[in-house]
Amino acid sequence: VEFEDGIKKIPANLFIRATALEKIEIPDTVIEIGSKAFYECTGLTSITIPQSVTVIENNAFYRCTSLPSITLPEKVTRIGNYAFYDCSSLTSIVIPDSVTYLGNQTFYNCTSLKKVTLSEGLTVINERMFYGCTALEEVNIPKKATYIYDYAFYKCSSLKSIMLPETLTSLGWNEKNPLTGSHITGGGLTEQGREYVKEAQRLGMLVDVSHISDEAFWDMMKITEAPIIATHSNSRAVYNNSRNLTDDMFRAICETGGVAGYNACAEFT
Repeated sequence: VEFEDGIKKIPANLFIRATALEKIEIPDTVIEIGSKAFYECTGLTSITIPQSVTVIENNAFYRCTSLPSITLPEKVTRIGNYAFYDCSSLTSIVIPDSVTYLGNQTFYNCTSLKKVTLSEGLTVINERMFYGCTALEEVNIPKKATYIYDYAFYKCSSLKSIMLPETLTSLGWNEKNPLTGSHITGGGLTEQGREYVKEAQRLGMLVDVSHISDEAFWDMMKITEAPIIATHSNSRAVYNNSRNLTDDMFRAICETGGVAGYNACAEFT
């Protein structure tokens, strides 16, 4: 493949379903790889990405099922949604510390992926990031991470242990997870969730109850030994929605020395 001189971006959809493409070297003038640039290039086994690249857009390497490895440039800051979705031959990857955004379902169904080194610049682990990564054995949670979204490690059956950072503040979002039920699914704190609350409070962390179920809320009130916060939850007496809190819940939070913050989303006001 020959590119025009001085090319700055690999255009969106440029090699979409180019199944015969096996090897490619991206010019060192390129700073962005567009959306679906190598979408379903199922024969691709080798790609060289220059240090000049700072952005890898959504679906860039979606279902590049023959790609065993990829080295990311040290200046890349953003990797979009589904970037390596179903790259089923990928065995390991290092996300440089320059990366501050890693999208939803980035490594969804990467069934051969065993080791991932995540950027310490990340503050969230997005939804379904490692969903179906059945071979995953080792992954670090960045030290500044505050939130792990739904199903981030769902079906990661080879993952035996994971270290949660002290900065992690949220138990759940809108789906049930290993720690708690949500306001949609119902269900209280699990045993693991109870241990999480105790350990978080031992470390001096504030635990946020926004999004969890009523059952989980009251489970937490039975075991808390520190102030509880609801960072963005409105009054259910004013607007009847399961995301909002009852008057009794507000009183319970106040009794712990905690506070509740207003949710400006129109859906809950």
